[in-house]
Amino acid sequence: MKTDFYEWSQNWKLARNEVGCCQAVLDLWQSPRMPEECKRPSWLDVIGYRKSSAKDRGEQRSERLFLGKAGEMREHSLIDPTGKHRGAVAVRAIYHNMAQATQRRGQVIADCFGTIHIASRPKLHPLAVEVKETDGNCWFAVVENLQQVRMLRFNAANVLKYFQGRVSRDDFKGAWGMVLAPRSYYVRRNSHLKESERLLDFLAKTKARIILAENDELKDGRILWRAGYWPK
Repeated sequence: MKTDFYEWSQNWKLARNEVGCCQAVLDLWQSPRMPEECKRPSWLDVIGYRKSSAKDRGEQRSERLFLGKAGEMREHSLIDPTGKHRGAVAVRAIYHNMAQATQRRGQVIADCFGTIHIASRPKLHPLAVEVKETDGNCWFAVVENLQQVRMLRFNAANVLKYFQGRVSRDDFKGAWGMVLAPRSYYVRRNSHLKESERLLDFLAKTKARIILAENDELKDGRILWRAGYWPK
């Protein structure tokens, strides 16, 4: 039986507002029936920031800092300011506003798309980045990002095709997610942050990998880990 894409996407949308309902998110993540509309075959061969507005507003400022100008592939360092996690982790920014479905109704768009590289092993992980400034809350952003990652994993063959000529098949593995926001975004609603951390702990037994990160030092090429998964 075919899974309706719009209905499937709406269920994820509802889960964004059901703060604390970890089981509902787990059920969505583990559902074996994925809509075929999640298999988008290709994307524009354009890298870097793509908007031409004279003045950036809200999330656009972070997106431009993360991606760099059109045609540029900017790289940042992921750092744990607490010192708990060590090791070199590079985040490479590639694509802006990545549409993930083949149909408009219920469409899912990752604000930014890139890769994450761990120096200690030669693996490259596709990375869906959900950029926030003030909109919504941490739980909302995490569930939004989880849907993006689930779609990337389901569409792994076409995502790999996008990287042809840049990476080898052996170096390519899975897909991860990142919520990228200012420190103030997390602290203004601490209860949502705690519920988000509880959700990520709840999903630890799955292949869901979401990083909660701060963008306050993005202009200096540093992304600060706050919570969630640390790449290893």
